[in-house]
Amino acid sequence: MSPQLGRFLKALRTSAAEGHITVTEAARRSGVARQTIHKWEGGEAKPEPEHIRALCEAYGAQPEQLDRALRLRAEPDPNSAAA
Repeated sequence: MSPQLGRFLKALRTSAAEGHITVTEAARRSGVARQTIHKWEGGEAKPEPEHIRALCEAYGAQPEQLDRALRLRAEPDPNSAAA
């Protein structure tokens, strides 16, 4: 997964925390476990587009932030390139 996507999702969460949205609440709203969000943020797993949309909605992200997250998700994984 693109490390940039993980960092971007974490930045959205940090911003949303100022609005009192917890990881637990974001997980509930997006239909995943808290640990799953942490895996996405850490680059260990790649969220599906519908989960990105749900997270962005939970975090109160702007449309351009959603677009950026979806673009970052579409980028090739630098760790899976053939040597």
